[in-house]
Amino acid sequence: MRDYNRFTSQKIITLLGESHHGDILQKFHEAAAIDGRGNSHKVWQDGFHPIAIETEGFFREKLNYLHENPVRKGFVEQPEHYKYSSARNYICNNHSVMQVECLE
Repeated sequence: MRDYNRFTSQKIITLLGESHHGDILQKFHEAAAIDGRGNSHKVWQDGFHPIAIETEGFFREKLNYLHENPVRKGFVEQPEHYKYSSARNYICNNHSVMQVECLE
């Protein structure tokens, strides 16, 4: 997980910089300053506590939690309004940003 987080953090920061998303980079920079470890940006939360998703109900609970994150942070008023959320796919059946494939 450490290597995955390091690799993906670097890619995310690079892509955000190239696409001029300074507002998001600033949030990652502020999180790093609070963390106090001397990193320039902090993309991922500390810790890794895996829990197997074994039921449809548990899956839906976790999916809804993820969809609500941008709302809780005040980025949008509705989960489906956040451009990079799969909530757009599930709630609006909108696959214009990313394709979500449901496994059944």
